[in-house]
Amino acid sequence: MGGGVFIGAAVGGPLFGRIADSYGRRYALLLAKTLAMAGLLFCAMARKDYEVINARILAGIGLGGELPVAVTLVYKLTPISMRSRAVAILQAFTGIGGVLGVFLAFVVVPKFGWRSAYLVVSAGIFHGGMLCLRLPESPQWLARADHKDVPTIPAKKV
Repeated sequence: MGGGVFIGAAVGGPLFGRIADSYGRRYALLLAKTLAMAGLLFCAMARKDYEVINARILAGIGLGGELPVAVTLVYKLTPISMRSRAVAILQAFTGIGGVLGVFLAFVVVPKFGWRSAYLVVSAGIFHGGMLCLRLPESPQWLARADHKDVPTIPAKKV
């Protein structure tokens, strides 16, 4: 069952790269988060093994798409002098989030059951998605997509 997330992630990375190039990085990031959250919620509701596997594949597609799109968006929205540091921080927090998820499971699962871990993580992804709603689209994508209203984004907003 654990391999489902990795299978999905192998699909999600390239898929969301194309979605980001076609429809925008912000849209792709929100869609990836939505799929990840939906997959985790389906895991919590699953009754059969194959349902859990399919739900984990769906979650993996979303999770696999999140990081490359987020890295690209952070890279495009950050001033050149801060880009490497900003991307490194993003990747560090991705790893930290995975480790915290394991510790969270040790606390939540014995008290509330295995389904609760999926619910808590999906709530975290929902919160992250709400924060992403405040992100602007990258000026480079807007310019390439022929938008006339290419914004200038102050570094403090990012």
